Amino acid sequence: MSRVAVRKANAELLRKAVERVGREFEALSYDELKQRDETTGTVEIEEQVFEYSAFSYDHDPASGTIFFCIDMHSKLPVWPPGLLPSWQFAMHPDGTVERT
Repeated sequence: MSRVAVRKANAELLRKAVERVGREFEALSYDELKQRDETTGTVEIEEQVFEYSAFSYDHDPASGTIFFCIDMHSKLPVWPPGLLPSWQFAMHPDGTVERT
């Protein structure tokens, strides 16, 4: 397998990982998400463990909407180089979620 193919495979693994973590955070209630303002953790995908950070990066006081981001961290080489996947969404007080 070429180096680019390996990097693309690594990037796909990280995309799977961030999607899993992102959906887990989206499934939290509004109040639970407010309490998880800044957290780190790990996720295992295909027998590899990846680290992530999850944080609220904005809050709209008028509507109560929370804007949340999950960033993956890895030393694996990826394609395109240096671009690690991220998952962003907004959660409204009624629990509805919008991907941003």
